[in-house]
Amino acid sequence: MQEAEPTPEKTTEESPEIEEQVVVEKEGPPESLEDLRERMETGFGSIEDDDFTRLAEDEKEDPDRLLELLALQKEYHQRTYESLIQELGYDPKTKLMTRPMIEKSLRGAFDLTREDPSQRLVIIMSDLDFLSEANRTPEGHDGGDRLIMRYAELLRQVYGESTDMIGRWYEGDEFMVAIKCSIEEAARLEEELGQRMKEEKVEIARRPFQLSATSRMTELDPKKDLDEQWKELSKQIEGFKVERDRRIGRER
Repeated sequence: MQEAEPTPEKTTEESPEIEEQVVVEKEGPPESLEDLRERMETGFGSIEDDDFTRLAEDEKEDPDRLLELLALQKEYHQRTYESLIQELGYDPKTKLMTRPMIEKSLRGAFDLTREDPSQRLVIIMSDLDFLSEANRTPEGHDGGDRLIMRYAELLRQVYGESTDMIGRWYEGDEFMVAIKCSIEEAARLEEELGQRMKEEKVEIARRPFQLSATSRMTELDPKKDLDEQWKELSKQIEGFKVERDRRIGRER
């Protein structure tokens, strides 16, 4: 009778313990240029305006390090400014209202039209043309951003004297203007904007981009629901955008 071979003992390998890395926020002011750079890259550790002045004294004998410190100071101020602008309800890129801010202002203005039927309120929604094409140039989104910022500037120039409710509806290419006026007056301003855009070309990657936008407007009815009215306007804009994209495709 053949003896059964012994079953080899199973050995269980202990999996190495994974050390959990905990980033501890540094206390006190940055001690060096490297410490300052690390705090800005990671977001951990406090930074104050005075830190740049103090570190500049340490680095004044080395021009290259001093230049790097000045560049970090510029970036720090830009971040602080953008953060403050966003807290106030404005888009840092265009200086227009953010969606939550313009929506809040629009609801307040709409409530006034319900209380006073003589008040009239028109909203204009627009979608910037050629943004995707501008983003696909060698300049990438920097080129598209120039298109956005120039359009935002024109919106302020044309509508700014009549309303402060001018906003970037989403972070992309959609904008909204709410203005207390008749539909006829809003149409006149929209026509002025169209004429101004015809004269505008933005050079991106050595190529002129015609500034244009697909837009639609409506005078709000105080007897109807506000959300339903701008949803309907959004649907109309989407329909116009589809037709616009087909037309642009045929022209290429």
